[in-house]
Amino acid sequence: MGRLATGGAAGFLAIGGFLFGYDSGIIASTIVQPYFTDYMGTPTSAETGGIVSSFTGGAVLGALSISYLADMFGRKKTVRTSNKPRALM
Repeated sequence: MGRLATGGAAGFLAIGGFLFGYDSGIIASTIVQPYFTDYMGTPTSAETGGIVSSFTGGAVLGALSISYLADMFGRKKTVRTSNKPRALM
């Protein structure tokens, strides 16, 4: 059972890492889209790095804050509350 659990955890983490890298690639490719450049202008290399790294920084802040919020308010209430802004979009 130990090897099965370890293999399952490794597979789950590998999929998570792949999806995080995929999302980073999507953010980076959005910067060169015509609509983005028409609206925001062409960013410099430093600005591009800032935009892409802010995506990663937001993920870190979200991961660090969710455990505190879930302990404080409960998992279900935290998930419901965090999804309300998305429902409005």
